[in-house]
Amino acid sequence: MTTEPSDVGAQRLSLTQLRQWEALQFGMFIHFGMSTFEGQELPLGNSPSTTYAPDRLDVDQWVSVARDAGMKYAVLTTKHVAGHCLWPSQHTDYHVGTSGNPTDVVEAFVNACDQRGIMPGLYYCSWDNHHRFGSLTRSDLVPLGADTGGPLGPLSEPSTRAYTTRAYQEFQSAQIEELLTQYGNIGEVWIDIPEVLPRCYRDELYAQITSVARGPDRHRTLPAQQSHGPCEVAPDRGPRLLPARRSLRPDRPGMVLRRRRHTPQRCGIARDVSDRREPRLQSAA
Repeated sequence: MTTEPSDVGAQRLSLTQLRQWEALQFGMFIHFGMSTFEGQELPLGNSPSTTYAPDRLDVDQWVSVARDAGMKYAVLTTKHVAGHCLWPSQHTDYHVGTSGNPTDVVEAFVNACDQRGIMPGLYYCSWDNHHRFGSLTRSDLVPLGADTGGPLGPLSEPSTRAYTTRAYQEFQSAQIEELLTQYGNIGEVWIDIPEVLPRCYRDELYAQITSVARGPDRHRTLPAQQSHGPCEVAPDRGPRLLPARRSLRPDRPGMVLRRRRHTPQRCGIARDVSDRREPRLQSAA
């Protein structure tokens, strides 16, 4: 008889949890946001927030379709490449609260899922063309609409050259904290384009997700893609000041990203990156 290991790490699910997730079988992935109104899958992130302006938004209808089709879960894209947020984030003014329709789509989505017996999941994209914080994105390396000769996958040349700064990583962590503490139980979390995040920060982020996500029986996923390249970091540009913004919501006052100095991330850098090897993810079995 086999038993499950007692030293299960933060990124590992028990066999029972994996089987529960597999038993869901059929679900929906909803990509709705700034791209819907720009007509571009990968916007440059420079359109005003008011470009997003749905006039017949019906999140209940989305989830009702999922339920009526026999689906058991649904995943909502909370922020994609444009950087526009489908919830009124305290950490930026580029969100639905300043748009053509202030509906908190994340809140409406999670509530609709709870009412219809659908497990809610949230997707978050690490490639962000609006909130740069000194980062280099794929859009800087490949012109929009250019023929790359192949997909922009995690091992493509533009992908391996893109990176995020520590300032951006702190911004992403702050937003993930919002999403996992303000909307009740979230059953699944997708972190897309993880190859622009250093290995050490991904470990930090995944640990944050598993510790913050509510509900001991909720399912938690590994990232949508896995990077197998060296740890990418920002070039040394000296200390920076993080921006501080005030909440635009009266019920959530206060400074949200406090000003403090920091230096670029230096976690896990090898002198010769060709000799650096990524630790393998442990098997869930």
